[in-house]
Amino acid sequence: RCAQAWAELQRAKSAGLVREVGVSNFRDADIRRIGAGAGAEPPAAVQNKFSPYHPGDVHNGPGDDYVKLVGKAGAALVGYCPLSAWPSALSAIKDPHIAEIAARVGRSPAQARAAAT
Repeated sequence: RCAQAWAELQRAKSAGLVREVGVSNFRDADIRRIGAGAGAEPPAAVQNKFSPYHPGDVHNGPGDDYVKLVGKAGAALVGYCPLSAWPSALSAIKDPHIAEIAARVGRSPAQARAAAT
């Protein structure tokens, strides 16, 4: 389904209906698949849930780096819910590790977390 959706988005761009197209919640395999097509143009952006406790696609394998994958595909990563506690019980802005990093760079925990995504 993702490949079909991407093909339709590409048609809309080719027809001049939109300037740029992006995707949301595509898995790492989906991003690889849409980038593998002959003459395929990468998405301008990939939007995904991204926080200290949820660093990108939930279906990544161990050690996979979603940020690098999106960058390699030629897209910008747009994170949403960067301050969400899910699936952790601790909110990112109350996490002592985030607070320590924020203090070190002269920012609030929310600013430090948002800048990292």
